[in-house]
Amino acid sequence: MSSASGSIASQEFSKPGVHSITFKDNFYPFASEVREELLRHPKWIPMLQGSTSGATMFHPHRQNGITTSHLLEEDRERFPQCMKFKDFIMQNIGVLFPLVGLNPADARLVEVNAMAYGAGAWLSPHTDFFGYANKQNRLIAWMLYLTAPEDGEWAADKGGAVRVWQPGGEEKRIYPRFNRFAMFRVHADSFHEIEKITWEPNWPHCRLALSGWVQGPLQDDSNRNMRLYLQTSSAEERSSQNEASLQGELALHRLLAKQIAYCGADASLELARTSELEQDYQAHREAPAGTCFIRRVAGPQGCIVVANEAGETVYFGALAGAEEKLRLGIR
Repeated sequence: MSSASGSIASQEFSKPGVHSITFKDNFYPFASEVREELLRHPKWIPMLQGSTSGATMFHPHRQNGITTSHLLEEDRERFPQCMKFKDFIMQNIGVLFPLVGLNPADARLVEVNAMAYGAGAWLSPHTDFFGYANKQNRLIAWMLYLTAPEDGEWAADKGGAVRVWQPGGEEKRIYPRFNRFAMFRVHADSFHEIEKITWEPNWPHCRLALSGWVQGPLQDDSNRNMRLYLQTSSAEERSSQNEASLQGELALHRLLAKQIAYCGADASLELARTSELEQDYQAHREAPAGTCFIRRVAGPQGCIVVANEAGETVYFGALAGAEEKLRLGIR
């Protein structure tokens, strides 16, 4: 598919790997213009980190990059080159989506923001998957490296690579290189991180990138009747963390619902979120011994599925009697 910004060819991408990650060099004809626009942007801000509740907070122990924040349609005049690239992505969905096994017809929205990392900066492991909590449905994550062209591909000992991996299994690193574009599938297990930068670049040589996601149709969570549990040696510790997290979120959203209703506004969304959290809390409290609750998934009411740390299903069936069957190794 062609556009005023050029076109791309699927055969020039690398063979998809873990989480269908693939990349292409010399991706965008106007990458230099995007880079210059971002280098001269005067109002970068600390990067925030989202949570499943939809809240964002500053967590320097998890990430310490800076960002332009999300670029919206009203930012076209301030960021014409970045928004031109956003259009380029959407115009070429017909090529990009099949590379990672997706249907181009499912693409709905391109999210975009810029990120910059300097010496000692990193982004902790996460998945980009918000799932059903705030109705986002991110299908792919993408990034366009805009590092200094003269630096070439960063050596491994400089850090700054995107590392994607499967728990206990395959992994892949994509190193910064000017005008290198990479993308991968987003799902609940699409773990990735930005490795700590170990050298001292000045501003024009920092780890600069334009990044974002492509969202698909909103998900219908009305059939999430089955519970997913993880059988793990750290079940007790993780269950303790779940307890604190779920109780905290419940308290927050219950109060928000009361505040909204008190002001005479529509509190239905907050009440729905509170109901979801109450269901999650009940599922957490009923976790079979040696397991911890992960999330509710599509499936029959009253059934649970238990997976081990290798991702293998070790039990599928009714909650009643699950502990005994898990102890005996009966699937």
